[in-house]
Amino acid sequence: MNFSNHVITAFEDCKSLIQDLTFNVFSVAMRKAHLETNELSMKAMKMIDYEGDYSNLALLLSDQCPFTIKLAIFTGKHDDLFVDRHEFSSSLIQQFEEAENFLDLLNKNKSVIKGFNRTDYREYKVEDLREALTNSIVHRDYTVKSSNIINVYNDRMVFMSQGGFIDGMDMDSMMIGISRPRNEHLADVFYKLGIVKSVGFGVKSICNSYNDCPKKPIFEIA
Repeated sequence: MNFSNHVITAFEDCKSLIQDLTFNVFSVAMRKAHLETNELSMKAMKMIDYEGDYSNLALLLSDQCPFTIKLAIFTGKHDDLFVDRHEFSSSLIQQFEEAENFLDLLNKNKSVIKGFNRTDYREYKVEDLREALTNSIVHRDYTVKSSNIINVYNDRMVFMSQGGFIDGMDMDSMMIGISRPRNEHLADVFYKLGIVKSVGFGVKSICNSYNDCPKKPIFEIA
């Protein structure tokens, strides 16, 4: 009896079912990073396969990306006091930029006064929100056709994306900074564009920033 190796091709490496793609947002981001957008660079980034067709990675970075981020705002601590909602679409790069800017608007300024001294701070650390947002985009499972979800309550922000741990990863590994990106090429593109500073330290960085806080970030895998 003969057995052949069963190799599962990552979603980002598969040929896109949509080939009529444009890359206006991607090209602007590349110029800002002092990189050229051409066939050679797109092949190097795995956006174009060996047959000259666009991959699913190209689809995710294109203006026609079918996935979105949905953000809902609630006035209380539960889902029953709904106030507003927003949906971010187009390239994952544009979704990241628009969602980050909107979260920044929701991140309130606060002050602590001790004697004659006043200390100003943001309700959430800007770096932590950025890390949570990039992680929800880069590490999600794009074989599932649904949106990333961000719920904003008066006492917390919740980021939800599809996909549990990939093989070989668990909660302990994630907490100490071990990283096995589900979308390795997407993570690499985001790194080249300066969106991601490093791979594998996002969750650890968020946890470290809450060392002296009574409330801690919660990570759940469903």
